Amino acid sequence: MNNQQQIETIKGCATGNLSSQRALFMAFSEELLATCKRYIGNEAEAKDILQDSFLRIFKYAGIYNHEGRNLKGWMKTICIREALKQIKKKKRTASMDELAYISAVNLVAVQNLDMEELYNLISKLPKGQ
Repeated sequence: MNNQQQIETIKGCATGNLSSQRALFMAFSEELLATCKRYIGNEAEAKDILQDSFLRIFKYAGIYNHEGRNLKGWMKTICIREALKQIKKKKRTASMDELAYISAVNLVAVQNLDMEELYNLISKLPKGQ
């Protein structure tokens, strides 16, 4: 797809033209999927990110400024941002899961202590704690 075709296609996407959206997807999806895979690693998740990215591309096609900007670069930036959002979201979820596990383990450990062991452990804490 040459530069003029890209401009016409993105303009069609801005108006919600399905054939323009399909043409843009067919022209760039393979390369953009590879970009998503580089960040995520998992092909299924990369495809989900690609789908989210194209929804965002179609949503913001109307504000894309083709003068002096590379369409492929703009779309890659969107894919990268979507991948980074997913990575950040997964880290936050993992941290919450870890916290719940640690809390459950600590609760079981404390419940199994008798009073003398508990006082002994408390006395070993630094002053002020």
